[in-house]
Amino acid sequence: MKTSKKNLILGAVVAVNVVLSGSFYLIQKNIDHETKGYRVKVTALEKKRDKLAETSKGDLLAKAKEGSNTEKENAEQYQNEAIATRYTQELFEVLMTFNNSEEYATRAEKLKYMLSSEVLEDKRLFGSDTDNTGQGAIDVLQLRSRFESIRSYCFSEDDKQVTVLSEVRFSASKSDYQAGRNIVVYLSKFDTAKKQFTDVNKLGELDVKID
Repeated sequence: MKTSKKNLILGAVVAVNVVLSGSFYLIQKNIDHETKGYRVKVTALEKKRDKLAETSKGDLLAKAKEGSNTEKENAEQYQNEAIATRYTQELFEVLMTFNNSEEYATRAEKLKYMLSSEVLEDKRLFGSDTDNTGQGAIDVLQLRSRFESIRSYCFSEDDKQVTVLSEVRFSASKSDYQAGRNIVVYLSKFDTAKKQFTDVNKLGELDVKID
């Protein structure tokens, strides 16, 4: 009887392990598939960028005025992506740079011309650092942040919106501790008509290095 019960328990454990192994395999497979998809898109974008680099902006604008519909669409798309890329750099230069609580609090005001009301109200980007006494955690802990560089890739689904995948590097320090170098990935949506971001979403942190 005891042997039978032991076998039953062992069988159940084996079955659970098989199910979990299968689940982890499917999850990993999905992650690998999504990663591969991003790599394919990035490779295509890099080829497109290199090709566009061979043509001057003046040539593209001339084609936009006199060329075929396809040439006009390509020139307009290039312009939209160039504007989105420039705005993305300006966005993160301000977002990731502050030396005290006052500078942290004024970031939204500096960026309001390029952000929709929904993004400005996003507490993940512009949350207050003050506690119930009115003190700012940034000043108390002597937190500092400085933008370093950015690499952005644009995806244009239509002429109304550009999706920007950005790898942002910035350094952060606390009091007398060494500065840590952070590498974070963001996915943003840029409205080409309003020249504003309608969504700025942090996907995750790629790496952390200490100087």
